[in-house]
Amino acid sequence: MHTTDFEEFAADYCPMPNPFNDNADYHGLLLGMETPDYHLVMTFMQQAPEQVWTLVSNKDGSQTLHSGFTTIRAIGYVITSIEVGGVVEVID
Repeated sequence: MHTTDFEEFAADYCPMPNPFNDNADYHGLLLGMETPDYHLVMTFMQQAPEQVWTLVSNKDGSQTLHSGFTTIRAIGYVITSIEVGGVVEVID
């Protein structure tokens, strides 16, 4: 697993802003778990799953962005323009 910070993540993977909410959490990127956000996430899961990331709530109350899709402790999702080639964790 590769660990990185938000600036490196943004430069390497080009995250897309939430197109439905100009005031979205997580730097304006977070897609929620309800329509239309979730529909967009599921579309990417079918077409380009390597571009979907999950923001998770850790047991200590912190948040970490992980490459890939999960529903376990998920807060929401981020979609990137660049596919990830492995497991990456973003510490913000």
